Amino acid sequence: MKALAAYQQSKTLTFDTVKLFEELYMKLAQQCEEMLSCRAKGDFERLGAIVDRALLTLGLMDQQIDLSKNVEIGARILHLHRFLFRALVSVKLDPSGPALDGLGNVFVEMAGIFAAMANPGPEKPGQKQA
Repeated sequence: MKALAAYQQSKTLTFDTVKLFEELYMKLAQQCEEMLSCRAKGDFERLGAIVDRALLTLGLMDQQIDLSKNVEIGARILHLHRFLFRALVSVKLDPSGPALDGLGNVFVEMAGIFAAMANPGPEKPGQKQA
């Protein structure tokens, strides 16, 4: 009976893609911090595994970008993702190189953009919210 009740509740849940992206970008930022820690310890095997998970996450996010709603914004996000993919691959190829430095901050900024999209704030006089 508990399983049936849980299933019934799960049917009413919806995923807010914008909020989900915000959370995933923050998770990617945390992974960058873990990568920096691994690099400092010389644990390049673990660092590589974290990079692999980050690439997988970013790839799955990439597939969820809907270009049909706003091609310009979607394309810009995809361009940023290409930059992030290249940076992560560079980290994988050269873990002691500079590609990892500041990468976590980029993910934090991306999360901030999506947080602003999720919480647009009060409507200004004479301006309609979308």
